Amino acid sequence: MKVFEFDGNWTTDYQFDAFQGLQNRRGSYTSKSSSQKSDGTISLTINDDTSESPDPSPHQINAINYLIKHPEEIKTAMRKGIDSIYEDLKKQYGYDENEPETKEWFPKVDGLKDYDKVFGVGNVFIQLPSKDQHSYVGIECGCTWDEEHGLGFLLHKNRLVGIGGADEAFNWKAYKDNGAFQEVQNALKQNSNKEPVKFIPHPKYGKLKPTQKSANEAYESNLIRRGFNNKFKEEVEHGEIEINGIYKSIDQTYLELAVSAKNLELIDYLLTKGSDIRYAFHQTRKDLSLIDALIENNGDINTLDKGENTIVYHAALGLVNLYDHRNQSKKYNWDREDELTSKINEQKEYIKQLLLRGSNPSIENTYKFNCFSASRNLPVSQQEEINEFIRSIIKPKLQMKNKKKDCKWWKFW
Repeated sequence: MKVFEFDGNWTTDYQFDAFQGLQNRRGSYTSKSSSQKSDGTISLTINDDTSESPDPSPHQINAINYLIKHPEEIKTAMRKGIDSIYEDLKKQYGYDENEPETKEWFPKVDGLKDYDKVFGVGNVFIQLPSKDQHSYVGIECGCTWDEEHGLGFLLHKNRLVGIGGADEAFNWKAYKDNGAFQEVQNALKQNSNKEPVKFIPHPKYGKLKPTQKSANEAYESNLIRRGFNNKFKEEVEHGEIEINGIYKSIDQTYLELAVSAKNLELIDYLLTKGSDIRYAFHQTRKDLSLIDALIENNGDINTLDKGENTIVYHAALGLVNLYDHRNQSKKYNWDREDELTSKINEQKEYIKQLLLRGSNPSIENTYKFNCFSASRNLPVSQQEEINEFIRSIIKPKLQMKNKKKDCKWWKFW
């Protein structure tokens, strides 16, 4: 009988007898990829960590070999898992024997093997947590009754630990089952404050592990967020960090990350170095001190984000949402009017401060909406109330600086 041999690839296609004869679910998000039954080939992912070892743990290898050596036990565990929830699922999804669609979702089952026609395996995750020298295995599946949320199993050897939606294959339940949950949580908290490091490929395979690669990609971001400012500045000065670099996973510049983290020291440092402000205003989260810092360094408060929205337009949308929530509270007797009125007043004060700092409420976004049209779906009286509030802030400011004929905003009034 074959045994698994690791070749440095943490994700690979692999054929398991345990998954033969089920639906073929190799499409995106475990969608059905063929009308033919599966030959057992799935995407196998071995979860890794940032340790120096270039190989999976022995417990992970044991788990893979258990899948290889005990196909019928694995298949039986999955079948019994579905059988234990099948009737509840039929109720949950509105099964009606007179409706052809729901009969396709939940066909008649005369025995455990009949469940093979309602699901198929797309992805298998060999998890880090283990027990009795075998890692837990998450199995992500597609199923007939829910193409969006799918089906998931968590197994330890042939024991069903959990069954549910697809995310059952990669949640925290394994750590709870083996008793290590709190220990792992504590370790994560401690590691979140440690100085990040850059990893180099292990010579055995000549490449980084996936988690090491992700950590390297997040290196500058973690320096900023965790406050290792001296290390960040040192690497900038040595040419190892580009001041206008971008954390590509979330498309944020280092200045934007510093603003989001409220790292004032690095904000000042990057601005002094001439960092592009780009979308930094949109990361200020209503913090006027951050907005002022950007303005003082020649930042334009009317900078647009990717949707061509200004921060004052986003603020206006926030105000409109609060009005709408208050309307809903009155309609459905939620008794939140006082709370929401207080939040409306706070939002108005924020908008006022933006306008006093030069925000232009007339700038239109991609869809030709601006602050004056943001409230278009509210009752007319509330539209007028919001727009008059905006005008009341701008008029005195403009009258002090310009004649009406010179004001490019006047036409919107």
